[in-house]
Amino acid sequence: MLVNIAKTGPNHLDARAEAVNEHNTDLREMYERLIEEPASAFKPGMLVRWKPGLRNKRWPQYNEAAVVVEVLSGPILDDTKDAGFTYFREPLDVILGVRDPDHDFLLFHFDSRRFEATKD
Repeated sequence: MLVNIAKTGPNHLDARAEAVNEHNTDLREMYERLIEEPASAFKPGMLVRWKPGLRNKRWPQYNEAAVVVEVLSGPILDDTKDAGFTYFREPLDVILGVRDPDHDFLLFHFDSRRFEATKD
């Protein structure tokens, strides 16, 4: 992480520059994953998982599958009133079923751009 680079010796500026470059590269890669179109359209019954670096909700965990229950005809915009909140105007266009730690089946609305089809 950028703030954790120790200032030890003359190379600390090089290490900071390298960390900034790595951060910027990661940021661009996450953006590319967000805008990347899925190989095939999501359909009910399809298993999906978070794309790397794009998880913004508690469930499902990374590499844990969720099942597509419904693809909405148009997105519902999260009506969170605070523009500084993570979900402000997030386009929720898919309903996914997940299994919680108690093994209950829960349904949540998600932004499908954050998901990819599983290989299974």
